[in-house]
Amino acid sequence: MTIEDKEYNLADIFFIASRIERDGRDFYHALADHFRDGQVKKLFTFLAEQEKEHYEIFQGLFKKLQKLIADAESHVFMELPQLLAIANSHKFMQVDVKKLLKETRAFSAIIDFALSCEDDSVRFFSLLKKIAGEHFEEVLNALIEEEEKHRALLLDLRRAKIVEEARPKHA
Repeated sequence: MTIEDKEYNLADIFFIASRIERDGRDFYHALADHFRDGQVKKLFTFLAEQEKEHYEIFQGLFKKLQKLIADAESHVFMELPQLLAIANSHKFMQVDVKKLLKETRAFSAIIDFALSCEDDSVRFFSLLKKIAGEHFEEVLNALIEEEEKHRALLLDLRRAKIVEEARPKHA
């Protein structure tokens, strides 16, 4: 998905954030469906559920905070071009998972791709926090913290798989 060049308000930005999380959920579900290894499948399923929860958080923000969003709509956001650039280049929103899995042989490369997706989310939410203001700071801080935990889980899985692959195979 490419974000169009138009005027955006805070509600639009939260919609874009929810799309990123939805696409992240779909990405991790596809990875979970692809891999047979129990540890790998379990982690990707967990990450998909986390992204689903993040999506639901953004959907809930629309309902609970409509007045705050409406009040903020008239503001001009200096960071908006940068935020839209991050959204347009966000790997969750660009990836063709089937193609990625077909063309990528090394498990570590898939994990590296997932790590870069999590980095994109942290960058997006960090900048969104600057734009959205104090009313959204707590929830965005929690989401950033969860994305950073996703990174740690992915790094742990990559390390575990590298160690497992390095073990000598016994006949």
